Amino acid sequence: MVDDRGAFNGHETWAGTAAVAVLNDDGDVLLVNGPEGWRLPASPVKAGDDWAAVARRWVAQKTGLAVNLDRVERVQRTSYRLAGSATRQTTGYDVVFRARPLNEPTPMDHLEAKRSSERDEWADDWFASVPERAADDAFWGDVEWFLEE
Repeated sequence: MVDDRGAFNGHETWAGTAAVAVLNDDGDVLLVNGPEGWRLPASPVKAGDDWAAVARRWVAQKTGLAVNLDRVERVQRTSYRLAGSATRQTTGYDVVFRARPLNEPTPMDHLEAKRSSERDEWADDWFASVPERAADDAFWGDVEWFLEE
């Protein structure tokens, strides 16, 4: 159940969320540091969008890395109902992709200039263990799972 009308309205217009676990050769996972803490790069996906394209684009936008999506690792269906309403409900999906970085340029070269000139809330880094300030979101269990493999 969702108590926040604004959050519910978002879920009504999305098909779900695409998250990406980018693993390097050492098995470290790439996380982004958003306002809620360190987390997998994850983006809302609108109905009709290509899930894989959204996932690749979001990683590139937030980290500057081009990635190859190896496979879908997990799909979870979640139903949402607006608190106090018997009829306002929707269903969304969380899809977690496994990926690896590619050694090719992305059109996101502006990220480095932005990060060096101003505070960047969306910093990224590689982790071999779950960071202390990990986001408590739908994907924190996936971070643990990928790092324990």
